[in-house]
This record gives sequence, C-alpha cells and structure tokens, in this order.
Amino acid sequence: MERPASTGGDPAEQVPGDPRNPRPGGSPDAWSTLANLVALAALAVLALGLREFGGSLAPILLALVLVVVVDPVRARLIDRGLPPWIGLLALTGVAYGILAAFTGAIIWAGTRLADYLTTADYDTRLTELQDDSARWLSDRGLSQETIDRGLQTVDLGSVNGYVVQSLTEMLSILGLVSIVVIAVALLALDATGFHRALTGTVRYHRPAVAAAFIEFARGTRRYFAVYTLFGLVVASLQVAFMWVVGVPLALVWGLLSLLASYIPNLGIIIATVPPVAVAFLEDGWVSAVVVATGLLAINQVVDSVAKPKVVGNAVGISATLTFVSLILWAWVFGAVGALLAVPLTLFMKALLVDANPDARWLGALISLTPERAPIAATGDDEGAS
Repeated sequence: MERPASTGGDPAEQVPGDPRNPRPGGSPDAWSTLANLVALAALAVLALGLREFGGSLAPILLALVLVVVVDPVRARLIDRGLPPWIGLLALTGVAYGILAAFTGAIIWAGTRLADYLTTADYDTRLTELQDDSARWLSDRGLSQETIDRGLQTVDLGSVNGYVVQSLTEMLSILGLVSIVVIAVALLALDATGFHRALTGTVRYHRPAVAAAFIEFARGTRRYFAVYTLFGLVVASLQVAFMWVVGVPLALVWGLLSLLASYIPNLGIIIATVPPVAVAFLEDGWVSAVVVATGLLAINQVVDSVAKPKVVGNAVGISATLTFVSLILWAWVFGAVGALLAVPLTLFMKALLVDANPDARWLGALISLTPERAPIAATGDDEGAS
C-alpha cells in the first residue's frame, strides 16, 4: 500500500487537509489578503448593526467612557486601604457630578438662547439684508430673474435656523441622561471585578489583551484631560474676545466652544458658525468677519502653537484617521458618536490592533510613529481598569 506524500520539505508538497498545512491550495499572501477582506466585510456589517441600535447603545457607551475617566478616584481610595464600597460611592459621585454639571450647563445655555431668539427681531433684519443684496447684484448687471433664483437658493433665513438646529442637537443629548445614570451605576459596580479579572486571569492568559485595555484606559483619560484643559483655555479667550467686540450670548458660545473641543477637526467650525451668524445679523458683514477672524485665530494659536509644545500627539492617532473616525462614529451614533469619536477609535484599536500581536505593526501606521514596545505587566495598574 502506497504511503502518503511526506509532509516535510516544500509546503507546496504537503498533503491537502493536513493540520500542519493550515493554508492548503494557496499562497500565504493570498490567504492573508482574503482574511483582511473578510475582516473588513465583518467590520462593515458590525457598523451597520451598531447604527441600527445606535439610539440604545450611545448612552451606554457614554457611561462607559465616563466610568473609565473617573475610575482612578476609586482605585486610589482602595490603594489607601479604604473599603471597596467607599471607592464605589466616590466613583459614582464624581461621575454623577460631571453628568449634572454637563446637563445643567446645556439647560442654562438652551434657556438663554431661546430667550434671546424670541426677543430678537431677525425677520426684519433678514428682509433688509436680502433687499440690499438684490440691489447690489442688480447694480453689477445681473438680471432680476437670476437674482431671485439665487436668493431662493441661498436662504438667509437658514442662518437663524442653523442656530436653532445646533441648540436642538445639544438638547437631544439630554434625553440620554436617564439611561446614562443607570448605566454608570451598573458599570461602577462591575469596575472592581473587571480590574481583578484584567490584572489576574486576563493578564496571565492573554497579556496582550490586558495591555491593550490598559492602554485604552490611559489614552482615553489622557485625551479628555488634554482636550478639557485646552478647551477651557480656548473658550475663556473666546468669551473675553466676544465680550470686547459686543457679541451677544458670549458665555453661551463659550460653552459651545468647550463642548465642540471634543469633536476633532469639525469642532472649531461648529463652535464658530453660531456666534458669527449672530454677529452678522446684529451688525452686518464687517462684524461677522471680525468675529470669525478672532475666533479662528484664537483656536489656531492654541491648537497649532501651544498644544503641540505641551502634549504633542496625546492619543497616538493620526490626524487623517481622527477625521475618518469622526465621520464614521457620527454616522453610527449621531451627536454622541461625534463627541466620543476618539475614545471609540481607541477602543477599537485596543481590540483589533493592540490585543493582537500579529497586528501590532498597524499601530505604527495609525499613529504615524515607530511602534512602541508592549506595556510591561506590572502590578501597579489599579487605576487602569
């Protein structure tokens, strides 16, 4: 009876189906490409599924990020010998305090803006601006038909509508508060157990997974610390500038600037358009140009000069990937996805890249920096759960 072909030597001569030949009938490069395509298809299906249930998942993700950010409070209290229930109360108290401040600030800003819009007579001002624009275009030789068609396309009334729409988007987040409150309490209860599993079983059996979660927690806290600090600086400077030039609701626009600072790339535009629109409606083009120039200059000086010198790349994600992640997560989860675009990207990076030793090389492409060595498995990461 003939013996089967030897499984040694050239892989092409191995017996098909042999468990020692995991890639029968194709080159390793071909199988690697196929695996990558399958992974991309799975991610696309996952994104569609998340979008379908985004309204339910968004508040839970918001609560998760909030618990991750404030968990060091619990960890430090336990390190000092206090009972775990004291750390639990401290964690939930700080988380609820942040949530209450956030909710109260939005309600205050919405009330101020609603009062201002109901008292400001913008209809007459918009009509005057349209008439002035039509006369200016007519003096330059445009026909009345062309002018009327252009004014219908560019409706100046949409400026006021944009301000109201921005307020509506902010207020829509308040509908998540009740779910976030419950989710924070449940996640806080699980925080201690998750840390024990992370530093025990997971770190022993899957050290790369443990290191990935630790890096995700650290990166998320670093991101919020940096962007909160510089967001407060930018918002304070912008409020002072708007107060000097006489823009109404300077404090409201400062709060919007602080919230928009967590939205990469597009946050500066979101925070600039409403005060510029109000300045335009109040005093015309010159005032709008002055306000836009001042706000953008303040933001650019802080972001381009001060921030890189202090923190550099705070989260380890390239600018291009940050922008793409913003579009993706905003499409999946709406306004909450825009606010949490960077933390959610860090979480996916931890799961798909950092936790897989074979994919660690992708980290260099994601951050555009040389790959760093894996985190050492030490015992001093109580606050990293």
